[in-house]
Amino acid sequence: NGLDPRKVHNDFEQYLWNRPFAAHNLSYDLKCINMERRRLGLTEKLNGELCTMLLSRRILPELKSVRLETLKKYFRIKAKSHRADSDVKIVARLFEQVFSRRLELLKINTWDSLKKLSRASPVALHHELIKKEMESVFTLNVPLTVDIGIGENWHEAH
Repeated sequence: NGLDPRKVHNDFEQYLWNRPFAAHNLSYDLKCINMERRRLGLTEKLNGELCTMLLSRRILPELKSVRLETLKKYFRIKAKSHRADSDVKIVARLFEQVFSRRLELLKINTWDSLKKLSRASPVALHHELIKKEMESVFTLNVPLTVDIGIGENWHEAH
């Protein structure tokens, strides 16, 4: 659009200020933004807050794919895809029409609890259910106790 890229990044940073930064596939968007910031000699001080793709995986288990295009079609959201302004509108509509209802059912009502939910692994979300199911698979004459650990590797999990 002929705008000075440094000014665009500065304006974006000023706009965000202390506001949360959310995006669908946040890691990709941050990689692109920070790569451009490095190219311009700017610091990489933008940090993502919420990835709506991860959130979708947690609260829309009935969907095999949570790509933005898939969500748009599934929930009949009319907007162009793969354009920054349209993608923002799609995510906003998803929050208004879908996420807010599901989050209400899960009693997720703070920004911190929303971030925690989106980052939680499926095992962490269903820890008690998995433990109960595993402990009751077979009837034994001795108690079966299941210990579930969560971590990047065995050492961290136990």
